[in-house]
Amino acid sequence: MAESGPMRYSYFCSKTTNPNYHVHIKCPGMGLEIIADMPEETNTAVGSEWEAMLPNSLADASAAAGGLAKTIAGTNLVSQALSQQVWVNSSPIEIPITLQFAAVENAYKEVVQPMRALEKLALPELGIGGLLYSPGPSRGSIAGGSLEVELYIGNLLIIPSVILINASSTFSSRLDKEGWPISGRSDITFRTDRVLSRGEWAKMTNTQDD
Repeated sequence: MAESGPMRYSYFCSKTTNPNYHVHIKCPGMGLEIIADMPEETNTAVGSEWEAMLPNSLADASAAAGGLAKTIAGTNLVSQALSQQVWVNSSPIEIPITLQFAAVENAYKEVVQPMRALEKLALPELGIGGLLYSPGPSRGSIAGGSLEVELYIGNLLIIPSVILINASSTFSSRLDKEGWPISGRSDITFRTDRVLSRGEWAKMTNTQDD
């Protein structure tokens, strides 16, 4: 794991000390660190955009060449060769995770605080002059500073920069004597901050030797 300065807000919410079963979320810019149990399932979503070569019909090709577009019975002649798909772009990778929190000694510190901290990772910061600047990595931000988020899921994923795009919190109605929920669930979705290359993804998934 990447080494950062000491965390101001550290929440160890895991039932095990084995790091292979940990979800480790760090935001050094906020001084935040959360360690929770790995969910029963972890999934990732990778996608690419493809489009047909243009122009996509003989009529379009003829018009583009300055010739007379030809049709038969009012039907465009479509060239199969021009329907060949070409890569346009790949999407950043999304990682949805469900984290469970349960109080052992202090419901506020073990459930409420870490769950609310995850929500804050999706919210902007208020800067000078009442301007909002983005959460996550901010290169050249007018407010100066970056809230880069690091995500580690056991040995499965080691991603040095992600964006939290969604955080949904569900709290139990069972309360401790102070009135705080004794358990809760965070459904969160992370996204890589850019499109990754095959080599980068291999490194982040510990599969460089495949």
